[in-house]
Amino acid sequence: MALQSIYSNLLGLVAFICAVPVLAVARAVIRLSSRGPALISEQYAGMKGIPFMASRLRCTEIDHPLRVTTAGRWIRALHLEYLPRIGNVVRGEMSLVGPAPVRLEFAEHLSALIPVYRQRQTVKPGLTGWTQIQTTEQDLPDAIREVESDLYYTKHMSVALDAYILLHALRGVLPFLEE
Repeated sequence: MALQSIYSNLLGLVAFICAVPVLAVARAVIRLSSRGPALISEQYAGMKGIPFMASRLRCTEIDHPLRVTTAGRWIRALHLEYLPRIGNVVRGEMSLVGPAPVRLEFAEHLSALIPVYRQRQTVKPGLTGWTQIQTTEQDLPDAIREVESDLYYTKHMSVALDAYILLHALRGVLPFLEE
């Protein structure tokens, strides 16, 4: 885990430096195209259940959270919605690879329903993870399968597995890396 923290922080810092101009443009586009804040911040359960705040770019209307804005469509198509979370990686609250962060109220509820749920919190939440590369957007959310997948990751966590997950995640975001 210590090794993961080191390379996550270093790669996160490089990614943060590269992401600052992209985030500035995205925030400006959001602010110019619709009223309301460009970022939405929420509290998530981190490692050992310790709460932390994480942000995402707003892709929906303030008054109608299910209505995606034009700018939001582009942001989602370019996979930029969660780019601000790189700051959480640099601060050490998140890792590049790990179980997806879950909002605090949902984590508490799922912990009461699923006995082994808290075991997924033995590692830092990640920007991407084993669960994310194993499921597609067409798959229906299934909390039990996600927990199983997250527990697989926590049991087999290694530099090689992290590299594999990062490469697969990049292939999904950067289509020119496809075979």
